[in-house]
Amino acid sequence: MIKLFSQPLAFVLLCVLGVVVHLYLFINPLGAQIIEEGSSLYYWINSLINTLTQGSYYIRLLLFVFLGIVQAWGVNTLGSRFGITGEKNYLAGMAYLLLLGLLGTACFLTPSFFAVFFIILVLFRLFQAYNKEAFRYVFDTGFYTGVAALFYPPVIFMLVPLFIGVLNIRLFNWKEWITIVIGAMIPFYLLEAYHYLVFGQLLPLKEMFGLQADWGAWGTLLTLPWVLHLGILLVVSLLSVGYMQTQLLKSDLRSRKFLIALTWFLIGLLLIAVFLGRIDSGALLLAALPLALLLGYFFRYFHKRLWSEILIGGLLVSMFLIQFLF
Repeated sequence: MIKLFSQPLAFVLLCVLGVVVHLYLFINPLGAQIIEEGSSLYYWINSLINTLTQGSYYIRLLLFVFLGIVQAWGVNTLGSRFGITGEKNYLAGMAYLLLLGLLGTACFLTPSFFAVFFIILVLFRLFQAYNKEAFRYVFDTGFYTGVAALFYPPVIFMLVPLFIGVLNIRLFNWKEWITIVIGAMIPFYLLEAYHYLVFGQLLPLKEMFGLQADWGAWGTLLTLPWVLHLGILLVVSLLSVGYMQTQLLKSDLRSRKFLIALTWFLIGLLLIAVFLGRIDSGALLLAALPLALLLGYFFRYFHKRLWSEILIGGLLVSMFLIQFLF
């Protein structure tokens, strides 16, 4: 599969894989965990989707598959444009779809699924900020983090790895850190302003953040599928980060800084998934994004191709076993 997805025209294969990893949802309509509660912004988006699809499960599923492929393309663009996975391949996109398929039944159009789009933009603007003096790049990272948090509130804690990422890519400047915080606050201000102008009152924080959804229900997190999902992601993370560390000094300075920033994002998002995740595995999808880029780096540069293929096969087998058994 690595050879197939290393070709410039492998986007068609990426689309096919985007369907294959969700075959279980096509076969078993009851397999998807449809989330109806969450933050106010997610509630509006979910209502819009219900209106456009007329409540049809399969239309929603096709939308989910399409958006998943768009996310994979975005992740792959990050990897190729900024020299993480090299040019003219779709290895990072393939890795993301494998991880999405692993978690697919638990992140079916969930708040965290929509938040992924804006986390991709956060990483894109963060990498663009390398060796550039303009504040607009770091401001955008904060702004997109705030928008993502409007969908999935625990994302706001991603500001910590974001600060570390900025510190790793740029020289320390306290004004930039304040700029990030201001950028993260603006989406909340705009939402409150809109609600006040339209409805004549401020939006209660409980509705804005969807606190009724019980974002930290630790007692119900420890289910067998969740533990399996977390365990697989941890094993793949250790493998990817471990290999990246052995190759770090061989990489150019820019790629080295990006890889270290991705590692901090992976650690931070895994902690968010563990301590602030929902009662399903959807929160783990946040960590799948930086992990897909590190995994794409592993697939691209690890010289023992057979072991890489075995890892891909293991992810596919684990994905189908978890989907059909749980």
